[in-house]
Amino acid sequence: MRVAVAAAALLASMPAYAGGIGPLVMGGFHTEEVAYYYSRTNSGTGARIPNQQDWEQVFDPQIIGNAGGGLELVLGDRDNLIQGVFRAFYMLDTPQLNPVGDAELLDSGAAVTAFREDIKHIGVGTVGLTFGVVRGASDRLKLAVAVHLGAGFLTNDHTEFALAQAGPNLSYLFSRTVEGYIDVSYGVRFRKTVSHGLYGSLGIRYLFD
Repeated sequence: MRVAVAAAALLASMPAYAGGIGPLVMGGFHTEEVAYYYSRTNSGTGARIPNQQDWEQVFDPQIIGNAGGGLELVLGDRDNLIQGVFRAFYMLDTPQLNPVGDAELLDSGAAVTAFREDIKHIGVGTVGLTFGVVRGASDRLKLAVAVHLGAGFLTNDHTEFALAQAGPNLSYLFSRTVEGYIDVSYGVRFRKTVSHGLYGSLGIRYLFD
C-alpha cells in the first residue's frame, strides 16, 4: 500500500498538461482457497474425531470469475512512451462453490463448510505506469507494458485486499482525440494469503492537450 500511495502522490504532482479520460470494462478470474472441516473421521485411520478442536482442515482451491467497469485517467502526452494511469472501477467476484459435494456428509454433520454463496461487490482503485515498447509504422499503434498497484478498498463483506497487476497493453489512436486500448495482466491479490489471477481490460479514451 505504501508503494501505491507514493505512486499516487508522484502522479498527482505532475502537471496535467495532457492526458485522457474514458470508460473501461474488465473481466478475468483469480484463485481462492475455501476451507472446510471433517468432524467425524480421521482421513488416515477412519476413526471418529470427538473433539472439534482436532477436526482436520481441508482446503479446496477454486477459480473465481471477475467482471466490472469504471473510469481510467491517463496523464501524459499522446506521443509519450511513458504515461501515468489512474483507474477507479467496480468489480464483482462470482460466488464460491460448495466444497463438499456429498449431501449426506452435510446432512449427517460429518462435514461443516464455510464458503461465500453470494456475489462479492468490490470498489477498486489503482495507480500505475505504461511503458511504451514499440510503435507501428503510422505511429497510431503502440505496444506497451503496464504496471498497476492499488487495492480493493471497499467490499460488502469487509475483506479488502491489496492488488498488483502487470502485463502487455496495446493501444490504437483512431484520431487525435480518441484512443482505444486492450490489456491483459497477471494479477496478485494479498489478504493474509496470496491469490493469483488473470485480468483483461478494454477501454476508450478521450485525449486532451
